[in-house]
Amino acid sequence: MRFKNNEILTVVNRQTEYIPQAVLLDQDGNLLEKPKAIFKKWFEIHSLPNGLMDQDLCAKFISFCTNDICKGDDSRVKDVFQQMDDDNDGFLTLSNFLNFYQNACKNRLNTVWKNL
Repeated sequence: MRFKNNEILTVVNRQTEYIPQAVLLDQDGNLLEKPKAIFKKWFEIHSLPNGLMDQDLCAKFISFCTNDICKGDDSRVKDVFQQMDDDNDGFLTLSNFLNFYQNACKNRLNTVWKNL
């Protein structure tokens, strides 16, 4: 948005109907198909053409979700790779990424909803 100096803005608080959050996991703790499809699409957008995500791309994804500056050497990126890069090759696979979100839905649901 491009505002000019001394421009007057009118802000109105609208009442909206309450919409409950959708369930993301099934009874066994697995991702349901709709959220899984969203997370898969995110991975496809933010990964390399070979289906892998490196630390720099992971940082860009975190920036996308949080509107925060994130670099490949950020502690958040390092934590994700430490937990999810199961073969320690420096790349996340789609399976690693989906497992990350499945775990996050169990342990940090509010954060997942902020991403969504």
